[in-house]
Amino acid sequence: MNEVIVARIRFLIVFLLFSFFLSLRMFIESPYLKIYFLVSFLYSALLYYCFKKNILQEFFLISFLDEFFIFVFLYLIKGIEIKFLFLIYFPVIKEVIYKRYNSAYILSFLSFLILILFSIFITPFIPLKTSFSLLPFSFLIPYVSVYYSKEKGG
Repeated sequence: MNEVIVARIRFLIVFLLFSFFLSLRMFIESPYLKIYFLVSFLYSALLYYCFKKNILQEFFLISFLDEFFIFVFLYLIKGIEIKFLFLIYFPVIKEVIYKRYNSAYILSFLSFLILILFSIFITPFIPLKTSFSLLPFSFLIPYVSVYYSKEKGG
């Protein structure tokens, strides 16, 4: 049942981001953003269908794909991507929900490294200072989530 709820949240995030960018002029001008949202809708809908019919179970590769989609999204929205950096922690929290604590720490560390490389090589709009300031959160969010999950039992 958790898979269906997480799939709905994934679909809702994509839909809310789509509705936000629909109101901006940059969505009309960027064909890559249109393709991204089309692929994201199809990806989210396919995962929701598979989870609803119990064809597929949630595992680490899906979380890694979610992280990949988030970084592609950050790349495509040059100039305002710093407002959406919180999205990189969604797959980490999802791993904690499924009680895969080691995967949560690994995914958090990988997302931090990718963010550092992203800010150095790909986009100048995410300052390196901001990327390094997220280091405590990269380990604090999984640690607090794991502690709360073990302490409260859910």
